[in-house]
Amino acid sequence: MNPWAPPERDLSTGPLAAFGKGPHAPSPRPSLLSDLLVALSVAAGVLLLAAPVGLLWSALAPHADVVVQAQGAGFTEPEAEDFIGSDASFVLLTCLVGGAIGYACWRTLRRWGPAVVVALAIASLAASFVAAEVGTRVGRADFRAAVASGAPAELEANVRLLAREATVGWPLAALLGFLVPLAYKRDAAS
Repeated sequence: MNPWAPPERDLSTGPLAAFGKGPHAPSPRPSLLSDLLVALSVAAGVLLLAAPVGLLWSALAPHADVVVQAQGAGFTEPEAEDFIGSDASFVLLTCLVGGAIGYACWRTLRRWGPAVVVALAIASLAASFVAAEVGTRVGRADFRAAVASGAPAELEANVRLLAREATVGWPLAALLGFLVPLAYKRDAAS
């Protein structure tokens, strides 16, 4: 035994473990193709949620009271509260859904590349437009049939989304749901 030889080192722990030696080495980066496949699956999953969110918004949003007469249809009390409440409920609902999706993506897919974040943002924006359209169309056929019949009636009609800017709530919340935990994790690590 040579007394001048350096001692044997365990390379599975310590600073050398970060260079790919030992069981604590970081996992290899995914390939570009697998990045794109995961991004497409994220986009598809987000878009699948658009119609149910639109239906839920239609059920939760305030409805306007409409009177149908022989001359046509009109609001009984055209108050701005119904319209503002409808937009506000859309923003609140889509922000909750977007934030939850963003956080779920961060928890499960944070090791994948930036394609996941881009897909999350673009699909969330598209899903927001789809949800607004689906929520507006619920009950539209019955309403049009009642107006076309000309028979006097009182109906509740869905209020459409007036502030198209409200559609950015979902993608912004999704990005915040992904990026805030990421930033917090990096701050905690340093």
